Formats: sequence, C-alpha cells, structure tokens
Amino acid sequence: MTALVEAPTRFQKYWDSCTCGRTDKAAINSIKMELEAKDSAIERLEEEIRRKDSEKEDLIYMQKDLQSQIEEIRRVLEEHANDSMKMLPEPIPNQLGMGEERAAVMMQTRARGIHGRKRVQQVREERSVMANTSQKEIVRMQAAARGKQGRKLVDNRLHSAAYVQARVRGKSARRLVEKRAAAGDLPAQRVGRLPPLVPEAAGASASPEQLTPPPQQAPLPPQQAPPPQQPPQQSINQSMSSPPLQQPSPPIAQLHQQPPQPPQ
Repeated sequence: MTALVEAPTRFQKYWDSCTCGRTDKAAINSIKMELEAKDSAIERLEEEIRRKDSEKEDLIYMQKDLQSQIEEIRRVLEEHANDSMKMLPEPIPNQLGMGEERAAVMMQTRARGIHGRKRVQQVREERSVMANTSQKEIVRMQAAARGKQGRKLVDNRLHSAAYVQARVRGKSARRLVEKRAAAGDLPAQRVGRLPPLVPEAAGASASPEQLTPPPQQAPLPPQQAPPPQQPPQQSINQSMSSPPLQQPSPPIAQLHQQPPQPPQ
C-alpha cells in the first residue's frame, strides 16, 4: 500500500532526472505561472465587479430618494395651486368661452375651408365643361377670346392716338386765335369798322380804291351777334371774360365835319 502511494512521487523524481523531462518541467512551470496570473486577474475583476455593484446599488437608492423628494415637492405645489385657485374670484360669464386668438384661428380656418371648397367646386365644374365640349368648340372659344383681346388693344391705341391728336389740334387752334387777336382780324374785332367818308363838296378827287366800299358781312341773328370792336392791344382772354360795352356810334354830322383827305 505504501509502495502504491509513493509510486507517483518516485516516478516524478525519475522523470525529472531525465533530460527530456526538464524542458517539460519548465513549460509546466510557465503554464502554472500564467494560470496564477490569470487567477489574480480574475480576482481583481471580481473585486471591480463587486465595487461596481455596490455603486449601482447606491445610485439606485439615491434615485429612489430623489423620486420621493420630487413627489413630495409636486404634492406641495399642487396644494398651493389649489389654494391660490380657491382664492381667485369667479370668472365673468362672457369669459367662459374660448379665447380671442383661438376664435380668430378657428374663423380663419373655417374661411379657408369655405374658399377651398368653392375653388375645388369651380375647378370641377370647369373640368366637366371642358370634358363635355369638343375640341373644335374649345378652339373656337380660344379664338374668340384672342379676338376680343386684340380688338380691345386696337381700341385703346386708337383712343390714345385720338386724345393726342385732339390736344395737338387744341394747341394749334389756340395759337391761331392768339395771332388773329393780336392782328385784330377776329370777327368780333372787324364788326363796327366804317370807311372814311369823303365829302363831295370839297371837290377833291378820290381814288377808286377809296370809293369802293368794304365788303359787308351777312347780318347775324340777334342771339349770336358779336360784341363791338375792341382795340388790338387787348388779349383774346380779356375780350372773352369781360362783357362787351355798347358804344354809341358818332352822329353823321360829326363824320361830315372831318377834314377831307388829300388826293393821292
């Protein structure tokens, strides 16, 4: 029995004494050292895990404590809010409805919805009309619209040209009237002129040009009778703005008393 117990030890000694067994022993020792190092590392990791677990437990406990404090603060705030709401006066019946901003937003949304529905209905009707009409009718309607637009453009151009021409005619007519008024050639300025009378008793010979009477104008109706002659120095505006004065014509005796003109 003792021999059997000591047999492994003897075999180990014999194996260690051999040359081939020495290298294996060194390898075995290195493996043992590595295993011991790994065991120590595993122990360190276990200690770190235990430390982390303890920290985690501490954090969980702190979180529960903070949660209880938050709930306590919330309860106190709710109690204060309820007390303050009880102290407020009762609201006015007119203020029980929705606010002005919410009502405005609601009305705007409703108006946009109505406008959108109308627009959708209009587009739907236009599409139905276009679907029911043939291509020839569509082309005819487009041509009619283009014709109306072209005629309107031509009318606008003609109206603009007529307006410009009327302004030009008005300016030229006013200039011509001013020139005739300055020269005393207006119909109102020619009425009332009498040729000089040459008495026959003076025995002076008159030229046929002086004896020829000036051409007489046709008598105008009484409601359109022009005013008497005004001096050429007055402007046409003054003659039109002021009413004409009826000057009495000189008597015939004064005309005969004028000295005769010498013969030419």
